[in-house]
Amino acid sequence: MKKEELIQEMERSIEDFIGEIEQLSEKEFETTLITGTWTAKDILSHVAAWDIIFVDLSRTLLRGEPLPDLPDFDAFNAEVVSERRNLSRSQITEEVRKNRKAYTDFIAALTEEQLTEPGGDNYTIRGLARNIISHDQHHLWQIRIRKE
Repeated sequence: MKKEELIQEMERSIEDFIGEIEQLSEKEFETTLITGTWTAKDILSHVAAWDIIFVDLSRTLLRGEPLPDLPDFDAFNAEVVSERRNLSRSQITEEVRKNRKAYTDFIAALTEEQLTEPGGDNYTIRGLARNIISHDQHHLWQIRIRKE
């Protein structure tokens, strides 16, 4: 898969996810539990934060450094959800799109070789981007399955 195709898939993936979120009523978005204790708003808040984490990880790989330990997932997720508790759906959605654009802009500036060159811990920037697409699809599935 060429860089342009990867970027298109990243854009399509996040727009599919946002499209599903936008179909929910405000009550469903704010109060209906989708998974465990998370509402759709919580999931959207969580997604907003992870693109920036993955850009930072990709920059680390680009420098040839080993990846740092990921933050404690539960604590990190609780923090990012809490930070967005008083934001509207459109504000969080705007942040999601802004963060995805930052990620795709970062990838667009790289060469094909930089995308596939193994960095610290043998990860590649392309591999991380593929992981974020899987992350989008995982949460999209959670929203869809909840509606059925």
